[in-house]
Amino acid sequence: MSTLDRKEPAQRCPAAPAAERLWFGLEHCGVTADIRQGYGVALLFVWTDLVAWTDRLAYR
Repeated sequence: MSTLDRKEPAQRCPAAPAAERLWFGLEHCGVTADIRQGYGVALLFVWTDLVAWTDRLAYR
């Protein structure tokens, strides 16, 4: 399961659902990632030098 903290909906970052969708897609392909959220963005740490982030509108 994702490492994204299970917070109440009012406390979750708006970008969290988009990060979880990417996390599930990566897991389906056998790639593990760690999710962190805050300040309106969510980050997925995949490898040491590979971080994807989303503001819920786009992935970067």
